[in-house]
Amino acid sequence: MVRQKVRDKFMRTKLSTVYYPQTSGGYTVICPELNGVTEGKTYEEARKNILEVIKLLIEDYEDKNDLAEAFDSGSKIFTEVEIEY
Repeated sequence: MVRQKVRDKFMRTKLSTVYYPQTSGGYTVICPELNGVTEGKTYEEARKNILEVIKLLIEDYEDKNDLAEAFDSGSKIFTEVEIEY
């Protein structure tokens, strides 16, 4: 029951995503709050990949009953994505 309450709290939240264009092409993208990193050949692919990484990280934190501690404070927000989980 506690786990469900934690999940409900974070079902709709905004997380930062920062995209770094690479000189060789493509993008590296990070989610600072969850320490997630991925890349893609296009912006759209990078966005799709970081959303998948975010979902996997949230599941991992849930498994550890540690979701509330997953978020770092003081991260700068460059772009926000809204997720439903």
